[in-house]
Amino acid sequence: MSTIETGMNNTVVPTLRKLIAVLSAIVFIPTIISADDWDVHQNNFQITKDRYHVRLRDYYGKDLTHLQLGWAASSRFNIQYQYWSGNGQVEHRPRFDFRFGSINWNDHKFSIGIRPELRLLEDKDNYIRPWLRLGYKYESLNLSINPRFAFGKAGSSTGYWEDTQVIFHYDIPISEKITIQPGFWYLTEGSSDAGRKKSLYSAIQFNYKL
Repeated sequence: MSTIETGMNNTVVPTLRKLIAVLSAIVFIPTIISADDWDVHQNNFQITKDRYHVRLRDYYGKDLTHLQLGWAASSRFNIQYQYWSGNGQVEHRPRFDFRFGSINWNDHKFSIGIRPELRLLEDKDNYIRPWLRLGYKYESLNLSINPRFAFGKAGSSTGYWEDTQVIFHYDIPISEKITIQPGFWYLTEGSSDAGRKKSLYSAIQFNYKL
């Protein structure tokens, strides 16, 4: 049986049908893997208490770390702040997640939302990077496809398509309080060379609920 949860009218349904077609293309990811992939690995450690969380992320093979503070204001709206540091640079990223709606079909869940993100870079021009967030979940399997755009970025046109981020992870509950999520991140170019691979690396997140 399918159910629809939406804050909009059902015009979201045709969009989600397109999402299904995009998701099916992910099976071809293994065909683009090359020898220089997996040189980078991402580690995430998150502690959650009620609607609040703190997350620390670092990388093996890349000089980059970030600290994230998050608040789930509702089931549809989240507020986050990220502090990034790497390669001698610092960046602040306030961002706001809003989920328009979702469709549940048997054990399959499809969702669509947006994430306006402010990139406040020290010693560089600031700009806004909105994400389109397309999600799919089946039992413990999670997949999201996120085209990202730029507004107010120096040297780029308004609404410039920067890249597309694909995130896959699998939920492995260890106990009532601990969950491990291994997976991978896959990034492709946007307008400059649509679909060309930028990077592919492994990732893992350790979650602890207080």
